[in-house]
Amino acid sequence: MKIKGFQNTINWYKANANTYTKGYYQYKKSQEFSIFASLIPKGGKVLDAGCAAGRDSKYLVEEGLDIVGIDLVDEFIAMAKKHVPEGRFIQGSFLDLPFENQTFDGVWANASLLHFETINEVRKALTEFHRVLKDKGVLHVKVKAQIGSKKFEIVKDNLSKHDRFFQFFIREEVKELITDTGFQLIRLEQYDEQDKFPDVGRKGVEWIWCLARKL
Repeated sequence: MKIKGFQNTINWYKANANTYTKGYYQYKKSQEFSIFASLIPKGGKVLDAGCAAGRDSKYLVEEGLDIVGIDLVDEFIAMAKKHVPEGRFIQGSFLDLPFENQTFDGVWANASLLHFETINEVRKALTEFHRVLKDKGVLHVKVKAQIGSKKFEIVKDNLSKHDRFFQFFIREEVKELITDTGFQLIRLEQYDEQDKFPDVGRKGVEWIWCLARKL
């Protein structure tokens, strides 16, 4: 499948959901889940935005949270329902979330904003996250860091073993996007994937991790 941008990447996920999920489940629960959960009321309602097959939703349920997952890929939604029967999962877009204002105590957007083709789409998604969060609600965002000259790139790696479209970010850009869409930063870090996941981490992949609170 020839990958040119966002929609081609989504179509690839749809056609290869099972294969991708096998690699994706190699990444075990990190400390980020408990740190995020510590900022949410016990039993709080959390949106897993870009839930894929439900790996992160499962970990968030283990932290005592009430999970609703959303993803564009309906094949992932079917898998998440089987893997995480405690959660609720629906097919939908971040750019027009099918939820009322102030529905959630937290939004978990883990590696889910990085396939958008424009910054305006990323900003729109963050604005939607802000809308559906309750006052003082907590946002987790993780995106790939730009460590070379390219802002956008088609990448083949050991996780997918196929081309996918990515948008990369720098820390200052993430800080600006988060604060401009009505959030106050709690934490902003950049790290190498191999440092956190030495067994399965990919060489040369760096992540920017952000925690923020709705103002």
